[in-house]
Amino acid sequence: RLEKEVEKLKLGKPDGKAEEVAPCEVSASLANCLTTDDVASMLESAEGTISQYAKVFRQEGVDGVLLPYVTEEMLRDDFQVTSKFHRLKIMKLFEKKTGVG
Repeated sequence: RLEKEVEKLKLGKPDGKAEEVAPCEVSASLANCLTTDDVASMLESAEGTISQYAKVFRQEGVDGVLLPYVTEEMLRDDFQVTSKFHRLKIMKLFEKKTGVG
């Protein structure tokens, strides 16, 4: 699949040589490219009280690949986000920043 995307990128290049392309650049979802630090930084830079959860996301190693699978129940049970409003804010933040939701 990646090879097909690279071929598409080659078309239109005068020399026909493919540039080296990272999988994230041709991925349908750039959320897959987020590192654990990127996800934690999103929380840290958020206004309000949800920045306090960045540490647990970093500890659990949540990156862009795992982000689509984080549910409200996981936030409550595994990440100890006890406030329903905090869970909602986190889910909306991830949706806004990544299109995942």
